[in-house]
Amino acid sequence: GEVDGPQEYAFGQIYAAAVEPGGAFYLFDSNDIQIRRYDALGRFTGKIGKRGGGPGEYQVASGMAVVNGALVVFDPHNARVTHFAPNGKVLREVSQTRSPFYDFAIDTASRMYFVDNTGAVRREGLDVQRQYLRTSLDGKVLDSILIPTLSAGTPAYRGFGLMSPDGARMNFIDENFRAPYLTGGMLAASSIAYRVIVSDGDRRAMVIERRVQPVKLGAEERAQWRERADSMQVRSRGATQYEIPREKPFIRALRSDHSGRIWVEVYTEAEKRTNLSPKRADGGKQILYWRERTTFDVFSPQGRYLGRVALPQESILLAISGNRLYTLGRGQDDEDRLVVFRLDVPDRP
Repeated sequence: GEVDGPQEYAFGQIYAAAVEPGGAFYLFDSNDIQIRRYDALGRFTGKIGKRGGGPGEYQVASGMAVVNGALVVFDPHNARVTHFAPNGKVLREVSQTRSPFYDFAIDTASRMYFVDNTGAVRREGLDVQRQYLRTSLDGKVLDSILIPTLSAGTPAYRGFGLMSPDGARMNFIDENFRAPYLTGGMLAASSIAYRVIVSDGDRRAMVIERRVQPVKLGAEERAQWRERADSMQVRSRGATQYEIPREKPFIRALRSDHSGRIWVEVYTEAEKRTNLSPKRADGGKQILYWRERTTFDVFSPQGRYLGRVALPQESILLAISGNRLYTLGRGQDDEDRLVVFRLDVPDRP
């Protein structure tokens, strides 16, 4: 990305990415509402579709994936999935009216995943009001997977989120997480226990647990969060109480890759930043002065712990392709930059 230059290299806000097997990739710029394709060396090769509601147009690309040489784009605002050729030609459009959520993925069996409301009453242990729908590429519903509820119950205190160049950050509440397992199935976890359920959709296939101690909030980091919580309580005139614990949860998010590896984003000790961007301010003060790097514990398809991946400061993981990590980073002038890293480990452990 560049600060000044051609539009195809001067990114507004990179929101999503998808990668071809040969290394060419697609980026969705949410400021321009534009998908662009680049070759494996990062050279711009053309635009894919445009903003709108007509054929080959979209309002948002909430999820993108490459399947059989085509870019598949989910646009919940237009309630459809569009298949594009690398040159931008529309190959197929499929209506998807059942899912109001942004979640979207395609597994190694070319099944599409959407989150849908079931309309059922919640039961203990299962959030049966939500399910993953698995469909074929032409939109035919194949089956569904109920999404489990793994938290201890009603959170002890209210949550609020802050956006930072390191990703979304919550005030350490009890949360449930879900993610499609890209070799087929689903991942589920609660933030307050290091326990991940890997399901094939029909039964509980595997449970990954780690015995680790929770990370404590340092005094300065906690004071920073407390200051933000107090300002929000003032805004609500005391109607909402936001608490900041003294220990962090374990899990922040879940994801997987098409090699079957499981990526568990974890809470870590925060670092005091001295190189914060001038654009990341709130009334003259930085929102998050103490920040955590985006950090993952990575597991094999058999549940074996492979190691920890910590991204550089102000980086967000966009996509994984084999041993390549496609990340959103920041340049010295606060410009968005796509940065690609290589993992020096087997991609099929």
